[in-house]
Amino acid sequence: MRSLVDKLLGDVRAEMRLFPSSTKFSRTTAERQKLFVSTVQDFVRQLADSIRGEYRERVMVRNAELRLFAQAVLKFEEFQQQVQETAPKFREDEYVDALALQIEEFRGRELPGFMSSQAFYMCMSQYVDRWQEPITALVTEVRNVALDVAVGLSSTLLQPYPSLQQAIREVVATVLDDSIRHAQDHLQDQLSREKDPFTLNDFLQQWVNKLRYDRFSTAVERAFEDAKHPPSNWGALKDEIYMSMRQWYRSTHAISAKASAQEMAGIMEAYWNLSAKRFVDNCCMTVDKDILGTLPDAIQDQMFQFIKEDDRLKLFFTESPELVAKKQELDSKRERLSRAAEKLAAIASIA
Repeated sequence: MRSLVDKLLGDVRAEMRLFPSSTKFSRTTAERQKLFVSTVQDFVRQLADSIRGEYRERVMVRNAELRLFAQAVLKFEEFQQQVQETAPKFREDEYVDALALQIEEFRGRELPGFMSSQAFYMCMSQYVDRWQEPITALVTEVRNVALDVAVGLSSTLLQPYPSLQQAIREVVATVLDDSIRHAQDHLQDQLSREKDPFTLNDFLQQWVNKLRYDRFSTAVERAFEDAKHPPSNWGALKDEIYMSMRQWYRSTHAISAKASAQEMAGIMEAYWNLSAKRFVDNCCMTVDKDILGTLPDAIQDQMFQFIKEDDRLKLFFTESPELVAKKQELDSKRERLSRAAEKLAAIASIA
């Protein structure tokens, strides 16, 4: 019997420890203001730690869904994947043929054998337009994740105070909407800048050379695969490979629309990779700075506007009736079990 009572008492105490410790209600306006400031600052501090990826607090260790930095990184990776999925099939014959037609349509006064800059700029502008949808998805996803984490953190830290949770939820939504509008302007600037092809990076020429080497290597492998003479007949095989590579060189380096299209396709692929990487990096940094980076301070500034409204402060620190009733029930149960344990201990000592 005694062991059963001790077990029930331990269970009640463990359940009571799960409830957050509520602060005793302050009687004066100054005390309520001090309590409000310290509570908001603690919430903002832990939210900032979550954004920076510093998970030292127990609430972060126990609740993985409150780690905003980790969730934001996942959204950035999804954004990168979405941008990569918009890449044209630069190496397919259908793409080269379509590009050759565009070169003919946009050809101006370029000399034969020179690349059509008009076609290059027009195509890159069309490719960049495909990044609009990933931008919209990125902003929406980061906004939702930030709102969920902030609301979840307030629910965990401020469980006894539903009115204060609701106020923080409304402030966070308002701050995020304002920061999103600011971030979208910067993201549109990034998109417009990428529509005008530019680079100061030597990596572009290296990438173009790599693509040219890959095409040459593929042509050599294909020539050997299509060769009809066996390796034992080396002279005939060499002549056959020579003719095949000669035909390939003429088709890719001659002054023709298709040859120009193949050359431009290689350059466009190299520039697209460089532009996409630059665009993804800039967009992720913009979202991190304009949305996540400004969130804690903006929430604190908005919440501190309530500091002179004493009626609101009283409402903020009014505990939930359900929580109060549950605590009273557990307190009563703990007292009854404690008295029962004392009596059983006294009986055991007499026996």
